[in-house]
Order: sequence, then structure tokens, then C-alpha cells
Amino acid sequence: MMQKESQSNSVWSQVEPYCVLQRIWKNLWMVLMSAALFAMLAYIATSLFYRPSYSCSATFVVTPRNSNSSLSSTVTSSTTDQFAKLLEGQTLINRVQRLQGAEVAGATASASAVPNSNLIELRTTGPSPRSAYYLCTGILDHYEDYSQYVFDSVMLDTVSAPVVPNKNSFLITQRRIVLIAAPLGALFMAAVLALLCITSGTIQTVHGARSQLDGSLLVTLNHQRKRRTLKRLLKRRKSALLISNPTTSFLYVETIHQLRARVDHANQKYGCKTFLITSVTENEGKSTVAANLALSLARRHKKVLLVDCDLRKSAQHLIFEVSEKTVSLNSLLKGSLEPEKLVKALHYRKAENLFFLFAENVHRHSAELLGSDQMGKLLEILRENFDFVILDSSPMGFFTDSEVLSDAADASILVLRQDMLTDRTINDAIDSLSRCKSRFLGYVFNDVHTLNMAARIVGGRRYGYGYGYGHGYGYGYGYSKSRGYGYSSEYGPSGDKQVYDSEERGEDVSLNTAERKGEKHGTE
Repeated sequence: MMQKESQSNSVWSQVEPYCVLQRIWKNLWMVLMSAALFAMLAYIATSLFYRPSYSCSATFVVTPRNSNSSLSSTVTSSTTDQFAKLLEGQTLINRVQRLQGAEVAGATASASAVPNSNLIELRTTGPSPRSAYYLCTGILDHYEDYSQYVFDSVMLDTVSAPVVPNKNSFLITQRRIVLIAAPLGALFMAAVLALLCITSGTIQTVHGARSQLDGSLLVTLNHQRKRRTLKRLLKRRKSALLISNPTTSFLYVETIHQLRARVDHANQKYGCKTFLITSVTENEGKSTVAANLALSLARRHKKVLLVDCDLRKSAQHLIFEVSEKTVSLNSLLKGSLEPEKLVKALHYRKAENLFFLFAENVHRHSAELLGSDQMGKLLEILRENFDFVILDSSPMGFFTDSEVLSDAADASILVLRQDMLTDRTINDAIDSLSRCKSRFLGYVFNDVHTLNMAARIVGGRRYGYGYGYGHGYGYGYGYSKSRGYGYSSEYGPSGDKQVYDSEERGEDVSLNTAERKGEKHGTE
């Protein structure tokens, strides 16, 4: 019994209610179509089988025909019962139907004596108000044709005359049935979608990721809503989610720093310098994670290079809004690796203290380019001249580019998005990365939504919370008058001054030991 309860709890701990609601919302059209279908079927069924019913009633009292005669209560009660049987008898009803014709078609009658009294209640039911009313009045007009031979000493006096009914006797009308069927159809489809989400096998919670996936969980990045400035809103321009943006939440920034700590550990323990960031499919956030990891590393280390190795759908130049043309990675792999050409291909941004090597979209032969000897030589040169090299590659599920790069890189990280892929698909990708020459560090659980209010409140705290930490850590998140947003105080925890500009550190930003002069690619 305890084992069954633990298994049930384990299953439900792998289901995120937000994902269920999101699945229903994304397929809202199916819910509406199901509601319309149920309403239409209910209308057709009621049109074929539903028959409205209208009732008409009249009340009579059994009295002596002659005012001088008297009847005992016993005889009156017995006579009342017999009179009731006469009124509902088929003989009288058939006579009325012959005389009235189609006016009373389908109508029926029933009569009952009120207990301990000489009252009779006559009730007629028909498919229309006219049929019920005409049958009731017809019985009243012709009952004496039979009663005079049986009850010569009594007669009926009307207490309440029949009236034409104006309401259906059934409480549930056709319109009400249709109105009930529509929400039932919507609930049915919502339940089906919820069941499909629960049994889909996708990774929805942190517990599910740890229990269903083979690799180790590096960090969990909660969903971060992109906040745009008024200028961007007016221009309708989209903004990337970067830790250098002051509107990015403190929780998101610190989680990226945790990922940087994992990368630092791999560098110190295993000597890894080149890190491959990939995903199984597109729209999982790998490019954003790679960009933020590079930004976080650049705040602490001297030289960090972000290489856009996605030759099919490059994104880093869009994330950092770089429009100027430089020598691309494609050109380096197709030509010679001369130092002058390689220096010209690098793009340096002083604000982020980060080097970039962008790419152009090449749909053909990209795997051959990335797996060539030229790429291997390029990575060797980059290892010698940079502290960290972050490689942003194309998704594994579509192309072999990531597997080719994984053999050339030192370590790999897989980015997976909540409720995107099944555990089997992700484990296959993890197995592929584990079989490559590089060391598979683990996976990043990205864009995690939750209905946990505590997590939502913590995640909603903004940069105002970052001031206190920004002055405590050299890599903190806050505001500096000299550096602007994205940098902390100039002093680290030890009181030593933190220097970010290459000129102030006396750092050489070129690929050789000689100082670069006259270059205009952001390294001056």
C-alpha cells in the first residue's frame, strides 16, 4: 500500500499544473470546437427524439343530480372512483378523437380521485397546447353520453375549468439541453488535453528531470518575462533576455552565475576551455543561455569568446544587435587561418568585455565545415589565446553539426525547455553527447513555469534587490556610475579594485603578444 502511494506521489510530482493549463490554452480552438460539436449533436438528437409535452387539467366535484336526494359518504367515494375511471377510459377518449380529429392527435388523459373527498382531477397531456386543451374540453362535453347509463343519480360540477397551457411540462427544454451540452463538450476536450499532457512523458518539473533523465541537472532557469523600454515598445522592437539588461530579474542573473560556477569548476578540474551549448530542437533557448553564460564569464575572466557555430540559423548577431559586417566564421573555415584575418573576424565590445565570432547562414555543407581540420586548428588557436570559448551550435535533433562539434570541444552542455520533448528523446541526445570525445557536463532546465507562488514572488524581484549584492561581489548585478547597468561596484569582496577595460588591465586583446595598433574592430 505504501509503495503504491509513493509511486502515485512520484507520478504527480512530475506533472506541473501550469503545463496542463498551458496545453489547454494553446489548444483552446479544440475546446471550442468540441463545445460546438456537442451542442450541434444535442440539437440534432433533441430534434429527432425530443417531444415537448403540454398538460391541461380540470377539477370536478361529484354531486347528486337531484338536489332532494342524498348520498352517503361511502357511496359518494365509491362513485367518485368509478367516475374517474370513466373519464380516463379509452372508450370516451376514442370518441373524442373521432370527433376532434387531428386536433387531439397524440394526446392522452388520466383522471384520479382525491382521497377522502368527492373531487376528481382530470389531466390531459399532448405534444402541443391545443391538443391537450381540446382533449380536456372534449371529455367534458361528451362524458354524459356514457355516464347517464351508469350514474343516473350523480353528476359532475366543474370546480376549475381547463385553460390552454403555455409552458412545456418538461423542466429541461431543447434550448436548455443544448446550453448544457456545450460546456460538457468543452470540459470533455479539456480533460482529454489534460490527460494527454499528464501522460505525454515530457519533462515538466525539476523532480521529473532528475528522475527521468540520465545526465545531471546544472541549473534551473525559471521563466523570465522580457521587459522592454518605452523606446522599444514604440518601435515594436524585440529585446533579448540578457543579464546585462537592468530589467532582468536578480534570480535569473544569479542562476546564470551558478551555471558559470559549474563551468569554472570544469575548467579548474578538467582543464576544459571550449564549451559547446546545444539543444535537441529549436526554440529551447540555447542561444540565450550561451550568450548569458559568456557575459557572466566575461565579468570574471580576462578573455572570453562567444562563437556562433550555428551555420544554419545564426542568432548571436541578433541577440547583441550587431549590424556591422566582419569576417565570418564561414570565411575562416573556407580560407586560411592567417592571424590578420582571424583578428579582423573578431568583434569586441568593451561594455561587456566580450569577444564575438559571428557566422553567416549556410544551409549546405555546414557539417563538413565544422568537422573539417580547419575547424580543429581554429579551436586550438582559440584555446591558446582565450580563457573560455563558448560555442553556440545548431539543434541536435535536426542536424549532425552539434555531434561534430562535440568531438572537437572540451565539454558540452544541453539546454532543454520545459514541456517540449519526451524523456526518451532527451536521453537519446544525452547518450549521443556522452559518446562524443568531449565531456558532457549536464543539462540546463530552461524557461520553467510554475504555479508555486513563492517561486513567482522571488522571481519577480527586480534590480533594486541587486544593489546590496552588487557592491559585495565583483561580478554582482547592480549599477555603477562609471560602467552603467550590468556592472557592480569597482571594488570586490577583498577591497581590490576590479578593472574591466583591457587597456586598464594592460591586457592584450590581440591573438599574439604584440600590441595591436590601428585595428578598428572594437579592440582599441
